[in-house]
Amino acid sequence: MFKRSKLRLLFASILVLGGFASSMADQRRPPESETRTSPHTKTDSEAEKAPVTAPSCQKRAISFDGGAGKRIILVNVHETIDLGLSPHIERVLAEAAQSEDVALVLLHMNTPGGRLDAAQNIKDALLKSKIPTATFIDTHALSAGALIAYATDFIVVNSGATMGAATPIQMGQSGEAKGVGEKFVSAVRAIFESTAQAKQRDGKIAEAMVDKDVEIPGLIKKGKLLTLSKDDVLKFCVADFEASDVDDLKEKLNLGQAKVVQRQLNWAEKIARVLTDPTVSSLLMTFGFLGLMMELYTAGFGITGFIGISCLLVFFTGHMIVNLAGAEELLLFVAGCGLLAVEIFVIPGFGLAGVLGIGALLASVVLAMVGQDISFSWEIGFFGDAMERTGWAFISTLLLFAVAAKFLPKTKLFQKLVLNAAVFGGSHDLGPSQDLQGAKGVAHTDIRGSGKARINGRTVDVVTQGDYINKGDALVVLESRPGQIVVEPDSSEST
Repeated sequence: MFKRSKLRLLFASILVLGGFASSMADQRRPPESETRTSPHTKTDSEAEKAPVTAPSCQKRAISFDGGAGKRIILVNVHETIDLGLSPHIERVLAEAAQSEDVALVLLHMNTPGGRLDAAQNIKDALLKSKIPTATFIDTHALSAGALIAYATDFIVVNSGATMGAATPIQMGQSGEAKGVGEKFVSAVRAIFESTAQAKQRDGKIAEAMVDKDVEIPGLIKKGKLLTLSKDDVLKFCVADFEASDVDDLKEKLNLGQAKVVQRQLNWAEKIARVLTDPTVSSLLMTFGFLGLMMELYTAGFGITGFIGISCLLVFFTGHMIVNLAGAEELLLFVAGCGLLAVEIFVIPGFGLAGVLGIGALLASVVLAMVGQDISFSWEIGFFGDAMERTGWAFISTLLLFAVAAKFLPKTKLFQKLVLNAAVFGGSHDLGPSQDLQGAKGVAHTDIRGSGKARINGRTVDVVTQGDYINKGDALVVLESRPGQIVVEPDSSEST
């Protein structure tokens, strides 16, 4: 009898505590009390038998008033997400915020993913948007696409849609996918979690899309990466509802009378997508560095220097359009060009100014490709990837330069393009080239591959075949032809 009383007392206490906890939860719960159900949500009796139960989640309030006189701005997020897409969506959101008749910005998504830095920029713009946003997942929102979808106010799915598979990877120089370190995965997982929570979605599910070590009982086991089907995104409250097409989506959002207006990339954004492509940007870096290095090797300033600076300017133009390169990177680039100009025109050869100039240019292109806070970029791998790409471009430059230095000086085209104006123009005119064969002179500057010499009473630009000639040393003209004067140390005399 005593034991039965104790059991009754314990049972009553549990009921009281349970009621108290429930009332406290009700006080913390937002005022909307309506919960979303779907055809896939099981009844109470079914849930007792089923191994997986869908969580109870609040239905998002739909505050649209029919859409009469309003517009829906439609942006296609198809194919691979690249750096040219982020300024396009940022521009669309900025224009929408200034228009009183825009009711919604809708992303029509079908993407396997793409660049995380581009998705990060788009995500930030969406989270800051004062205009309601939605993503209509027509087929796939994978990897970077999932992050973008999480940043919108509404997620709507079509039949057969999937979302997830967002573990970060890096592409090697040969195009193969490479895994990343735990630090990188952890940083991306945190980005997904915070983005999901910013829109009142389950952050744990977002984490499981990034990290296969995240386990969610009843949904995903440890060791497997989460990709949600259409049924799952609805069941676990990631998506808000299902729609068969954009017209169906309009009706369910109470925007049936709104006009859909599609936005396209403008010409600058199209150019930026090409110029920021990893292959194109790497080629621009390679030929840019190659042109400048050849200009240091040869005397004067010719077409190679012009080509080099032009390639790097085109590289920076593309990255400035997509808001990666800013004033700091451009100033560093200008400083590098200035140091190289000093090396070419003031102290010919290749010395400290040339080394500092090349270093400044390398730093400027690395920072231009990062476009983020350096510490954050280092955490999630952007900085390392930019350094790797720049390193490979510079190595390619050195190899091409070695080939060019060996074979190009012997070609007539190179002789005319590089040194014709510098040697045979103005005060450098020494008359017919055959008159210089065997002429003697003195090094006017240090000659490291190229430099200046005093020959027949005039200062001219000269090159050597690899010899190093100190300023003031005697030299002799080994070969003289249109566009080039080749000299060597004069062993018969000393100055």
